[in-house]
Amino acid sequence: MKTKFNLLSKGVFALLAAIITHNFSFAQVKKDAKPNIILIYADDMGYGDLQSYGNTDARTPTIDGIGTEGVRFTQAYVTASICSPSRAGLITGKYQQSFGYEFQASSGPIGDPVYEKVRGVPETETTIAQFLKAQGYSTGVIGKWHLGFNDKFLPKNKGFDYFFGFNTNTSLLYKDTLNSYIVNKKIDAIHDKIAWTRNGLSAIKENDNVVDVEEYLTFRFADEASKFIEKNKEKPFFLYLPFNAPVAPLQVPASYYDKFGHIANFDKRAYIAALAALDDAVAKVLNTLKQNGLEENTIVFFISDNGGPTTRVANNSPLKGGKFGYYEGGIRIPYFIKWPGKIPAGTVYEKPVSTLDVFATIADAVNTPLPKDKQGVSLLPFLNSSNDKTPHEKLFWRYGAQKAARVGDWKLIKNGEKLSLYNIEKDKEEIHEISSQNKKKTKELLAELENWEKTLKAPLWPETSSSPNIQKTTQ
Repeated sequence: MKTKFNLLSKGVFALLAAIITHNFSFAQVKKDAKPNIILIYADDMGYGDLQSYGNTDARTPTIDGIGTEGVRFTQAYVTASICSPSRAGLITGKYQQSFGYEFQASSGPIGDPVYEKVRGVPETETTIAQFLKAQGYSTGVIGKWHLGFNDKFLPKNKGFDYFFGFNTNTSLLYKDTLNSYIVNKKIDAIHDKIAWTRNGLSAIKENDNVVDVEEYLTFRFADEASKFIEKNKEKPFFLYLPFNAPVAPLQVPASYYDKFGHIANFDKRAYIAALAALDDAVAKVLNTLKQNGLEENTIVFFISDNGGPTTRVANNSPLKGGKFGYYEGGIRIPYFIKWPGKIPAGTVYEKPVSTLDVFATIADAVNTPLPKDKQGVSLLPFLNSSNDKTPHEKLFWRYGAQKAARVGDWKLIKNGEKLSLYNIEKDKEEIHEISSQNKKKTKELLAELENWEKTLKAPLWPETSSSPNIQKTTQ
């Protein structure tokens, strides 16, 4: 009996030890788990569109809350003032011109078999999704792709396990434009021709299959993002969530439009309402994180792909210019990151950063060496005060004959042969053009720009002055 008791006791103790050890190991794994990553990319959101960037009409508490709970950047830049090249720089962590992706994916002769083979991110370039997939991440993109139309350039061949969205530059947010549920207006000549549809490349797809979406697309993307989080919550995931909001066509649920009756101008009222709808969509995604206990171990980025177009109702205030140009209003954008416990809450970071830094920051966060060809820097040391230097002393831009360089506080814009010089620290509104008073500095920045251009490849396809009807494109 004694022997049996001893054997039983040993078995119980062994079982308890195993349970304790298992629980300790489980807790340790959870503690040391690689973070989930959500990268939200807005479409054509102006620098001054959000409340935290000075818009007194906007109601965007959730988006602004990402900065309140983490960091808000005041001098954040994209690599292009137009969406497709900007996305190529973001997703690769490199100046897109370094691999020939200088122009819009929808520029040039659409349907030409020669250009269709090169119009996208080349196979030589590693995307964030490919990098993270190699680290065991589940990867998904939900929203606007616009990084090439040929099969080899689609998300499934760029490291993404799952895709829900459309392949081109825009799609209707609500397809039944006569429904009283929706308030809508055509406000842009180009988008009137190419965006008022869900056909062709604007069709919504789940992976390779066209799906019929009845809901307001901003909300459907949030729903799909939430489903992706739920499905992949047991392992680290990377969710790239590029909304096609608040870009034209200008469409918003009437219930949101009705909330802003104090705004007299129809376009402005609808746009502010669309921002509020986007904010609620982001709230749904972040609430899904909280409900699944994932918030503490998830990095969330929120960034705009370029400045707002001056031909519409986006707000780039107090900056000059907007989309398509290299004044600050075209390339300086809203930019937030939060990572609870790792990035101090309520940080406002005022030195220049770039969307090039997203890849490098993610690599640092997952404790994996950054591929040597990447051109950004991890922002984590700058945000936790272990590095008090400036992330970027030099930043460059080029889109054909339009070029720019920022070196320290100085910025040179070269448009054809015309040179314009500004001191951004003293004059972020770019009111005072001072090249004639600072010829030496102008020459210095021009040399920096020319030296950078020597590192670039020739564009893989030509640019056209007006966007073609991309709905005629076939894959």
